Amino acid sequence: MLSLIKQIIIITLMLFVASAQAQHPVEVQKQAASGDYMAALATFKRMPSRVATTASAVAAAKSAWSLGLAEIAKEEFDHALNIASIKNDISDSEKARIIFSRGIVEFQDQNYQSSIVYAEKAVELVSEVGPLRSEINTLWAESLLKLNKQNLAELKLLEALNGVRAESKGDLHFLLATCQMQLGKLDQAKKNFESIPLRHLKGPIAIRGLANIAFETDKYEESIFWLNKGRQEFEDAFLDSWVDYALVKSYGELQDLDKLKETYDGAIGRYAPSDSWLILLQAIAEQYLWQSNSKSKNTTGE
Repeated sequence: MLSLIKQIIIITLMLFVASAQAQHPVEVQKQAASGDYMAALATFKRMPSRVATTASAVAAAKSAWSLGLAEIAKEEFDHALNIASIKNDISDSEKARIIFSRGIVEFQDQNYQSSIVYAEKAVELVSEVGPLRSEINTLWAESLLKLNKQNLAELKLLEALNGVRAESKGDLHFLLATCQMQLGKLDQAKKNFESIPLRHLKGPIAIRGLANIAFETDKYEESIFWLNKGRQEFEDAFLDSWVDYALVKSYGELQDLDKLKETYDGAIGRYAPSDSWLILLQAIAEQYLWQSNSKSKNTTGE
Protein backbone atom coordinates (compact mmCIF):
# COMPACT_ATOMS: atom_id res chain seq x y z
CA MET A 1 0.00 0.00 0.00
CA LEU A 2 2.80 2.42 0.94
CA SER A 3 4.64 1.63 -2.31
CA LEU A 4 1.51 2.46 -4.32
CA ILE A 5 1.14 5.80 -2.53
CA LYS A 6 4.77 6.62 -3.33
CA GLN A 7 4.21 5.78 -6.99
CA ILE A 8 1.23 8.12 -7.09
CA ILE A 9 3.34 10.87 -5.51
CA ILE A 10 6.09 10.39 -8.10
CA ILE A 11 3.57 10.49 -10.98
CA THR A 12 2.00 13.64 -9.52
CA LEU A 13 5.47 15.15 -9.17
CA MET A 14 6.19 14.44 -12.84
CA LEU A 15 2.99 16.26 -13.80
CA PHE A 16 4.05 19.19 -11.64
CA VAL A 17 7.44 19.22 -13.36
CA ALA A 18 5.86 19.22 -16.78
CA SER A 19 3.79 22.32 -16.00
CA ALA A 20 6.07 24.21 -13.63
CA GLN A 21 7.86 27.35 -14.70
CA ALA A 22 11.57 27.74 -14.01
CA GLN A 23 12.08 29.60 -10.76
CA HIS A 24 14.90 31.18 -8.82
CA PRO A 25 16.57 28.74 -6.39
CA VAL A 26 15.22 30.66 -3.42
CA GLU A 27 11.70 29.67 -4.50
CA VAL A 28 12.53 26.04 -3.77
CA GLN A 29 13.62 26.98 -0.26
CA LYS A 30 10.51 29.10 0.33
CA GLN A 31 8.17 26.35 -0.87
CA ALA A 32 9.92 23.75 1.26
CA ALA A 33 9.85 26.02 4.31
CA SER A 34 6.10 26.56 3.88
CA GLY A 35 5.46 22.81 3.68
CA ASP A 36 4.64 22.78 -0.04
CA TYR A 37 7.02 19.89 -0.65
CA MET A 38 5.59 18.74 -3.97
CA ALA A 39 5.91 22.22 -5.45
CA ALA A 40 9.45 22.55 -4.09
CA LEU A 41 10.49 19.32 -5.79
CA ALA A 42 8.78 20.27 -9.04
CA THR A 43 10.43 23.69 -9.08
CA PHE A 44 13.85 22.20 -8.42
CA LYS A 45 13.45 19.49 -11.07
CA ARG A 46 12.51 22.14 -13.64
CA MET A 47 15.46 24.35 -12.77
CA PRO A 48 18.52 24.29 -15.09
CA SER A 49 21.47 22.60 -13.37
CA ARG A 50 23.66 25.69 -13.81
CA VAL A 51 21.15 27.73 -11.76
CA ALA A 52 20.71 25.28 -8.88
CA THR A 53 22.46 26.05 -5.60
CA THR A 54 23.47 23.74 -2.78
CA ALA A 55 20.75 25.24 -0.57
CA SER A 56 18.04 24.63 -3.16
CA ALA A 57 19.19 21.03 -3.64
CA VAL A 58 19.07 20.49 0.12
CA ALA A 59 15.55 21.95 0.21
CA ALA A 60 14.53 19.55 -2.55
CA ALA A 61 16.09 16.62 -0.71
CA LYS A 62 14.30 17.48 2.52
CA SER A 63 11.03 17.87 0.60
CA ALA A 64 11.41 14.38 -0.85
CA TRP A 65 12.29 13.10 2.63
CA SER A 66 9.15 14.68 4.08
CA LEU A 67 7.08 13.00 1.35
CA GLY A 68 8.55 9.62 2.25
CA LEU A 69 10.53 9.38 -0.98
CA ALA A 70 13.77 8.09 0.50
CA GLU A 71 15.51 7.24 -2.77
CA ILE A 72 14.81 10.67 -4.26
CA ALA A 73 15.96 12.27 -1.00
CA LYS A 74 19.25 10.37 -1.21
CA GLU A 75 19.73 11.45 -4.84
CA GLU A 76 19.13 15.10 -4.02
CA PHE A 77 21.38 15.09 -0.95
CA ASP A 78 24.11 13.62 -3.17
CA HIS A 79 23.26 16.27 -5.78
CA ALA A 80 23.66 18.97 -3.12
CA LEU A 81 27.09 17.63 -2.15
CA ASN A 82 28.11 17.59 -5.81
CA ILE A 83 27.01 21.21 -6.28
CA ALA A 84 28.87 22.19 -3.11
CA SER A 85 32.09 20.61 -4.39
CA ILE A 86 31.79 22.58 -7.65
CA LYS A 87 30.53 25.95 -6.40
CA ASN A 88 32.14 25.84 -2.95
CA ASP A 89 29.16 27.82 -1.63
CA ILE A 90 28.84 26.31 1.86
CA SER A 91 31.04 25.85 4.94
CA ASP A 92 32.42 22.55 6.21
CA SER A 93 29.83 22.46 9.00
CA GLU A 94 27.01 22.95 6.48
CA LYS A 95 28.46 20.17 4.35
CA ALA A 96 28.64 17.99 7.47
CA ARG A 97 24.92 18.62 8.08
CA ILE A 98 24.08 17.41 4.56
CA ILE A 99 26.15 14.26 5.02
CA PHE A 100 24.58 13.77 8.45
CA SER A 101 21.10 14.03 6.93
CA ARG A 102 22.12 11.52 4.28
CA GLY A 103 23.17 9.17 7.07
CA ILE A 104 19.84 9.56 8.85
CA VAL A 105 17.99 8.53 5.68
CA GLU A 106 20.16 5.42 5.48
CA PHE A 107 19.46 4.70 9.17
CA GLN A 108 15.72 5.01 8.61
CA ASP A 109 16.07 2.61 5.67
CA GLN A 110 17.79 0.20 8.09
CA ASN A 111 21.07 0.45 6.19
CA TYR A 112 23.05 0.75 9.41
CA GLN A 113 26.48 0.08 7.98
CA SER A 114 25.91 2.84 5.41
CA SER A 115 24.70 5.26 8.08
CA ILE A 116 27.97 4.65 9.96
CA VAL A 117 29.96 5.51 6.82
CA TYR A 118 28.11 8.82 6.46
CA ALA A 119 28.45 9.60 10.18
CA GLU A 120 32.20 9.01 9.96
CA LYS A 121 32.48 11.32 6.93
CA ALA A 122 30.38 14.00 8.61
CA VAL A 123 32.26 14.02 11.92
CA GLU A 124 35.57 14.53 10.08
CA LEU A 125 34.29 17.93 8.94
CA VAL A 126 33.36 19.10 12.45
CA SER A 127 36.44 19.86 14.52
CA GLU A 128 34.75 21.79 17.32
CA VAL A 129 32.97 20.08 20.20
CA GLY A 130 29.32 21.06 20.08
CA PRO A 131 25.75 20.01 19.29
CA LEU A 132 26.37 19.01 15.67
CA ARG A 133 29.30 16.74 16.50
CA SER A 134 27.24 15.27 19.37
CA GLU A 135 24.29 14.52 17.06
CA ILE A 136 26.54 12.85 14.49
CA ASN A 137 28.16 10.66 17.15
CA THR A 138 24.71 9.73 18.43
CA LEU A 139 23.67 8.56 14.96
CA TRP A 140 26.91 6.59 14.75
CA ALA A 141 26.24 5.00 18.14
CA GLU A 142 22.62 4.13 17.35
CA SER A 143 23.74 2.43 14.15
CA LEU A 144 26.30 0.41 16.10
CA LEU A 145 23.59 -0.59 18.59
CA LYS A 146 21.43 -1.84 15.74
CA LEU A 147 24.40 -3.98 14.64
CA ASN A 148 24.79 -5.33 18.22
CA LYS A 149 28.17 -3.65 18.68
CA GLN A 150 27.49 -2.35 22.18
CA ASN A 151 31.12 -1.82 23.19
CA LEU A 152 31.79 0.51 20.26
CA ALA A 153 28.39 2.16 20.69
CA GLU A 154 29.15 3.01 24.31
CA LEU A 155 32.34 4.83 23.29
CA LYS A 156 30.47 6.90 20.72
CA LEU A 157 27.70 7.73 23.19
CA LEU A 158 30.27 8.90 25.71
CA GLU A 159 31.75 11.12 23.00
CA ALA A 160 28.28 12.42 22.18
CA LEU A 161 27.84 13.68 25.75
CA ASN A 162 30.42 16.37 24.94
CA GLY A 163 28.54 19.34 23.55
CA VAL A 164 25.09 17.75 23.67
CA ARG A 165 22.14 20.15 23.59
CA ALA A 166 20.35 20.51 26.92
CA GLU A 167 17.09 19.25 25.41
CA SER A 168 18.83 16.13 24.07
CA LYS A 169 20.61 15.12 27.28
CA GLY A 170 17.80 12.94 28.62
CA ASP A 171 17.59 10.87 25.43
CA LEU A 172 21.36 10.48 25.29
CA HIS A 173 21.61 9.37 28.93
CA PHE A 174 18.82 6.87 28.24
CA LEU A 175 20.64 5.42 25.23
CA LEU A 176 23.85 5.17 27.23
CA ALA A 177 22.11 3.54 30.20
CA THR A 178 20.39 0.90 28.07
CA CYS A 179 23.65 0.18 26.25
CA GLN A 180 25.49 -0.24 29.56
CA MET A 181 22.71 -2.50 30.87
CA GLN A 182 23.34 -4.79 27.90
CA LEU A 183 27.06 -4.73 28.70
CA GLY A 184 26.40 -5.58 32.36
CA LYS A 185 27.81 -2.23 33.53
CA LEU A 186 25.06 -1.72 36.08
CA ASP A 187 26.73 0.97 38.19
CA GLN A 188 27.35 3.16 35.13
CA ALA A 189 23.85 2.46 33.82
CA LYS A 190 22.38 3.50 37.14
CA LYS A 191 24.16 6.87 37.02
CA ASN A 192 22.83 7.54 33.53
CA PHE A 193 19.27 6.53 34.43
CA GLU A 194 19.50 8.88 37.43
CA SER A 195 20.54 11.70 35.06
CA ILE A 196 17.23 11.54 33.19
CA PRO A 197 14.71 14.15 34.45
CA LEU A 198 11.62 12.68 36.10
CA ARG A 199 9.24 14.35 33.63
CA HIS A 200 11.24 13.36 30.58
CA LEU A 201 9.46 11.17 28.04
CA LYS A 202 11.78 8.33 29.06
CA GLY A 203 11.24 9.03 32.78
CA PRO A 204 9.01 5.99 33.46
CA ILE A 205 11.43 3.63 31.68
CA ALA A 206 14.36 5.15 33.58
CA ILE A 207 12.65 4.51 36.92
CA ARG A 208 11.91 0.94 35.88
CA GLY A 209 15.57 0.59 34.91
CA LEU A 210 16.68 1.82 38.34
CA ALA A 211 14.25 -0.57 40.04
CA ASN A 212 15.51 -3.45 37.93
CA ILE A 213 19.17 -2.70 38.67
CA ALA A 214 18.46 -2.53 42.40
CA PHE A 215 16.44 -5.75 42.26
CA GLU A 216 19.11 -7.64 40.29
CA THR A 217 21.82 -6.52 42.73
CA ASP A 218 19.78 -7.54 45.82
CA LYS A 219 19.26 -3.94 46.98
CA TYR A 220 15.67 -4.62 47.92
CA GLU A 221 14.90 -1.44 49.86
CA GLU A 222 16.09 0.58 46.88
CA SER A 223 14.08 -1.59 44.50
CA ILE A 224 10.92 -1.04 46.58
CA PHE A 225 11.55 2.71 46.60
CA TRP A 226 11.81 2.94 42.81
CA LEU A 227 8.87 0.62 42.12
CA ASN A 228 6.61 2.58 44.44
CA LYS A 229 7.95 5.84 43.02
CA GLY A 230 7.03 4.59 39.57
CA ARG A 231 3.49 3.73 40.63
CA GLN A 232 3.14 7.06 42.36
CA GLU A 233 4.37 9.17 39.43
CA PHE A 234 3.43 7.00 36.42
CA GLU A 235 0.71 4.64 37.59
CA ASP A 236 -0.31 3.35 34.16
CA ALA A 237 3.28 2.45 33.26
CA PHE A 238 3.72 0.35 36.41
CA LEU A 239 0.49 -1.63 36.49
CA ASP A 240 2.02 -4.92 35.37
CA SER A 241 2.71 -8.24 37.03
CA TRP A 242 6.52 -7.97 37.04
CA VAL A 243 6.28 -4.93 39.32
CA ASP A 244 4.17 -6.87 41.83
CA TYR A 245 6.49 -9.88 41.57
CA ALA A 246 9.53 -7.71 42.30
CA LEU A 247 7.73 -6.04 45.22
CA VAL A 248 6.65 -9.37 46.74
CA LYS A 249 10.16 -10.79 46.51
CA SER A 250 11.70 -7.60 47.90
CA TYR A 251 9.25 -7.47 50.82
CA GLY A 252 9.90 -11.16 51.45
CA GLU A 253 13.66 -10.68 51.55
CA LEU A 254 13.19 -7.82 54.02
CA GLN A 255 10.73 -9.92 56.08
CA ASP A 256 8.02 -7.28 55.70
CA LEU A 257 5.19 -9.82 55.59
CA ASP A 258 2.39 -7.29 56.01
CA LYS A 259 3.42 -5.47 52.84
CA LEU A 260 4.03 -8.81 51.12
CA LYS A 261 0.46 -9.98 51.89
CA GLU A 262 -1.00 -6.62 50.84
CA THR A 263 0.83 -6.72 47.49
CA TYR A 264 0.01 -10.40 47.02
CA ASP A 265 -3.72 -9.86 47.62
CA GLY A 266 -3.78 -6.93 45.20
CA ALA A 267 -2.02 -8.92 42.49
CA ILE A 268 -4.38 -11.89 42.78
CA GLY A 269 -7.34 -9.69 41.94
CA ARG A 270 -5.56 -7.80 39.15
CA TYR A 271 -4.06 -10.39 36.78
CA ALA A 272 -5.24 -13.48 34.93
CA PRO A 273 -4.42 -16.78 36.69
CA SER A 274 -2.30 -17.81 33.69
CA ASP A 275 -0.02 -14.74 33.93
CA SER A 276 3.55 -16.07 34.20
CA TRP A 277 4.77 -13.41 36.64
CA LEU A 278 1.67 -13.95 38.81
CA ILE A 279 2.43 -17.67 38.97
CA LEU A 280 6.00 -16.92 40.12
CA LEU A 281 4.67 -14.29 42.55
CA GLN A 282 2.29 -16.82 44.14
CA ALA A 283 5.03 -19.43 44.48
CA ILE A 284 7.51 -17.08 46.08
CA ALA A 285 4.90 -15.50 48.37
CA GLU A 286 3.86 -18.93 49.64
CA GLN A 287 7.52 -19.79 50.19
CA TYR A 288 8.16 -16.71 52.35
CA LEU A 289 4.94 -17.20 54.30
CA TRP A 290 5.70 -20.89 54.88
CA GLN A 291 9.22 -20.05 56.07
CA SER A 292 7.81 -17.45 58.44
CA ASN A 293 5.29 -19.91 59.87
CA SER A 294 8.01 -22.56 60.29
CA LYS A 295 10.21 -20.14 62.20
CA SER A 296 7.28 -19.09 64.36
CA LYS A 297 6.46 -22.72 65.25
CA ASN A 298 10.10 -23.48 66.04
CA THR A 299 10.29 -20.44 68.29
CA THR A 300 7.16 -21.43 70.25
CA GLY A 301 8.24 -25.11 70.44
CA GLU A 302 5.26 -26.43 68.50
